[in-house]
Amino acid sequence: MLFRSTLIALCAALAFSGNAVAQDATNDAGKPELDVVACQSGDKAAEAKAQAVAQAFSAAFQAADRAKVLALVPDMEAVMATAPAPYYLERCDDHINVYTSNMTAALMVGVMAAGGDKDGKTKLNINLSGPTPYATIAHGLGWVYADRKDFARCITILEDGLKRDPFDEAMIAEHLFCLGQAGRSEETIEAADKHLNNFMLGLSDMGKAAILRRKGYALIELNRWDEAEAAYKASLKLDPKNQIARNELIYIQQVKKKLKP
Repeated sequence: MLFRSTLIALCAALAFSGNAVAQDATNDAGKPELDVVACQSGDKAAEAKAQAVAQAFSAAFQAADRAKVLALVPDMEAVMATAPAPYYLERCDDHINVYTSNMTAALMVGVMAAGGDKDGKTKLNINLSGPTPYATIAHGLGWVYADRKDFARCITILEDGLKRDPFDEAMIAEHLFCLGQAGRSEETIEAADKHLNNFMLGLSDMGKAAILRRKGYALIELNRWDEAEAAYKASLKLDPKNQIARNELIYIQQVKKKLKP
């Protein structure tokens, strides 16, 4: 009951400033950043199949069952081969539907989309849903391609997935990992900073720590040792038990010691 009351209060607070926020959320061309599509009426049988595959992946992934995840690859690839165009916001009559597992972002973008209603006369309700099955499957394939070290395919499928759910922390971290492993260090740093500075994401400490580790790796690749050290130290403050960050800090300190005149 408390959770529901909190959501209602937050929605009310955001709705009060929704119009102003929506007006500010524009790009250089003056167009709204939020892409609200018309109500989708997809193939229900295909959507049901996609949902079943997405649920099977999620169960296997949460159980850390690598063999089951890999066995699902043909089904996941078949679903994505005929997936509809990416979207995460849609308007159906007087409803704005938001598809993401990130509750903070869902509330904010929902209110922004509703506040940006042109006629201002229709009261728009906001429905918060989980991600579409296509977003979940894109994340699954991204993980598989990363596991295979096929980083080019990983980047491509996760860019599609992030158009379907741009607020998924795990997918963001996986995308940054593949960018870094593909040698696209500058892009990794730029993307990491963009995510870290995006207040709409409402990143968890673990989410921030993962992004900082991806940034730190890219900085190492560019021999920017002080910045890399700062990134890993910041990540450890958020995730103190992470051994990867600890090992990277030891490595950085060894390199810096050798570089001293």
